[in-house]
Amino acid sequence: MRERFDVIIVGAGPAGSAAALSMAQIGLKTALIDRVDPLATAKQDLRTTALLSPSIQFLDGLGAWEPLRPRATALTSLRIVDRGEGDGPPLARTFEASETGSELFGWNIANADLKQALSHRLAEEKNLTIFAPAQLLTISRREDLALVTIEIDAGVRSLSAALLVAADGRNSFVRSSAAIDAKRLDLGHRATVFVARHPEPHQNLSIEFYGQGGPFTLVPFLDDADGAPRSSVVWMTRTADSQRLEAMDDATFAEIATQRSDGAFGPLTVASPRMSWKVESLLAEQFSARRLALMGEAAHAAPPIGAQGLNMSLADAVALSTNVRAAHESGADIGAKRLLTAYAHARRSDVSRRVGAIAALNIAADGAAAFIRSARRYGLAAAYDLKPVRNALMRVGLGA
Repeated sequence: MRERFDVIIVGAGPAGSAAALSMAQIGLKTALIDRVDPLATAKQDLRTTALLSPSIQFLDGLGAWEPLRPRATALTSLRIVDRGEGDGPPLARTFEASETGSELFGWNIANADLKQALSHRLAEEKNLTIFAPAQLLTISRREDLALVTIEIDAGVRSLSAALLVAADGRNSFVRSSAAIDAKRLDLGHRATVFVARHPEPHQNLSIEFYGQGGPFTLVPFLDDADGAPRSSVVWMTRTADSQRLEAMDDATFAEIATQRSDGAFGPLTVASPRMSWKVESLLAEQFSARRLALMGEAAHAAPPIGAQGLNMSLADAVALSTNVRAAHESGADIGAKRLLTAYAHARRSDVSRRVGAIAALNIAADGAAAFIRSARRYGLAAAYDLKPVRNALMRVGLGA
């Protein structure tokens, strides 16, 4: 027997879970499918995310922000440092959220905490059914319905819905099933993330260091149980250098990291496991097809610079939910081509600009060539010293 839903979402990461909650709150019968139990795996994600104001507003509307607020750290200032490295003395500029009329740029939150908050909300939502852990077997999309079969609990289930949403990551099975190509660009870097303890308080200041090899970023994080200041670190290195760093013991690694941070908050101590992954950008050729919408990393991926990754994915969920709500409330087809085309056009236009800009910034942050380093230094000074440009960039940084 086929089980009928209004929406089927594949992928229970933060973006897919948020989209599922939003659809269910609209009043739509929603199915969420994932290979793993989202609650059971939440604690395995060691990363943190700087959530910008639009994302916070969305999560608040889902009822997921209030339990997160005590675990979040405010980001009120951003300092960008060009380390010089033979091209001149270090150059630093500090951007203040208050200049734009906002109290802060956003909040830094552990991904594990975010996933747990969303998972608890998923369990409470009456219009939502979770199929996990489940294996997606087949997908077909007709003019009137999307059909999927899954294997779960040693049995096979058949589901249908007016709308199918792919939120199953950059290697999306759903995207591949629709024969949608995705352009990938290997940026020649690996990103390593960890939490660092340091003696000096961060005072809600995030610092991005640009120098040869890749950017190094300190983001304010919660003090530890003993009250010691901590920051989450994103360290991008050229692939050729990454194996050497990843093989170091924590003490040696922390010593090199302290040098890379110019001792901004004093000596760093590694206070968490370290996690590394390949850095690439990805952009799907299209964000929709018949009865199908792509969102999150099924549609796009970018280097971890400028807090754009998850915030772009949550913006996908907001845009899709807004269009679906309008159709549902008017009695229209929530999987109609017109609706999905409008969503895809708006989101791909915005995302492609951001992904391209972040990829370019990644190249500038590395500064392998002298002319790139020179342009980077000039650009940083101009971006700060010209107030209209500075304010425009900060609005983008706030998620506008």
